[in-house]
Amino acid sequence: MNTITFSEIVTEDPKSLIDDFYSRLFDWRYQDSGPGFTAISTDGGITYSAGIAKTQDEPGFRKATSFYIEVDDVKATIAEVVALSGTVVMPPTEFPLVGKQVCIAMFKDPQGNVIGLIKHLE
Repeated sequence: MNTITFSEIVTEDPKSLIDDFYSRLFDWRYQDSGPGFTAISTDGGITYSAGIAKTQDEPGFRKATSFYIEVDDVKATIAEVVALSGTVVMPPTEFPLVGKQVCIAMFKDPQGNVIGLIKHLE
């Protein structure tokens, strides 16, 4: 476990970035996955391992490029982040992602790098 399993680009204009840049550059496939989020298939199939999200005025949705590490327990890992002098950017949050329920959180490491955590739920 603790594998990087998801990457995300957060930008002001996802549609333009998808249509005018990434789909032409890499021939990635896309699927709308809820308000302000588009899942990306980087393997040409149905495995969506990345996404492009619309910026929002809330933690975790500011312009950035992020990656997410799969963990066994997002809440426990966030507690460990805090114990190790990291800070929570987005608390553990559950929601559907491409038809599956996930729990994600984001934190800043002690040097200010923002990293995501993800757990695919049953």
